[in-house]
Amino acid sequence: MGQEPKMAAHCLIVLVLAAAVTTSTGQEAAATGKPASPGAREFLTQRCKKTDFPDTCFDDLLPYAESFSGSRTKVAIAATTILMAKLDSLLAELHGVNINLPGQFKLDECIKVIEGLTSAKKEKLARFKALEVIEDSKHTPKDTAELDKWIDDVDAGCGDKCDEVVKIPKVNEMVPSYKGVTQFTGIADPLVTLLTDPKDNA
Repeated sequence: MGQEPKMAAHCLIVLVLAAAVTTSTGQEAAATGKPASPGAREFLTQRCKKTDFPDTCFDDLLPYAESFSGSRTKVAIAATTILMAKLDSLLAELHGVNINLPGQFKLDECIKVIEGLTSAKKEKLARFKALEVIEDSKHTPKDTAELDKWIDDVDAGCGDKCDEVVKIPKVNEMVPSYKGVTQFTGIADPLVTLLTDPKDNA
């Protein structure tokens, strides 16, 4: 009985985090619920080929393919939104497993870093979403600098401060979002960076 309030509180935190991401980004509303047209699928395929994990990129972004309407910016925003949601899930999972892990696993520093990254994400994405009204070809490095740095910080934080996570027994079961964050860092990063590349127009 003593564990039930803790479990309920943990589940509530996860739901609140998920709701916050969905509300702040609006990406859930962007899913059309219709099969993507051949043109939309091809556009998404070409964008995802430029990432480190093209299959994961395509599968996770496919529900939003029709809403992209050929906009590279919208694809980058969607990928970054998913990364942020997975980071929220990772933080909740780390808090959950950290309670019962043996003493040799040191996750406090990792959790602290992830908390810092999650607290900064909404403001950065809100600014980035403002770029949707600008033509893809007119983005400058200044436009994407903040989000680029945030994604780099996620990559560095998960690599340097969270290396203990991969040592957790059954890590893919205990902390499944760790793999997702790692993959979507390699997806969102090039999609955002390429927005300012004049040669990238496909």
